[in-house]
Amino acid sequence: MKKFLSKYWVWLLLVLLVVGEVYSFAYLYPYTGADYISLVFGMSGIGALVYLTIANERKQKG
Repeated sequence: MKKFLSKYWVWLLLVLLVVGEVYSFAYLYPYTGADYISLVFGMSGIGALVYLTIANERKQKG
């Protein structure tokens, strides 16, 4: 039961990070170059977290 909860809490956190990143970008409407750079780095960081989460799940399975 503990593994089940921890796995889904991690995915929920990742979804909230993506929603927060997109919302914060949309909120800054007159976009500047720094806003685009922030979006790229934010999404690449979230992508790295997703990759590490999937790799960790595969490692735990066997």
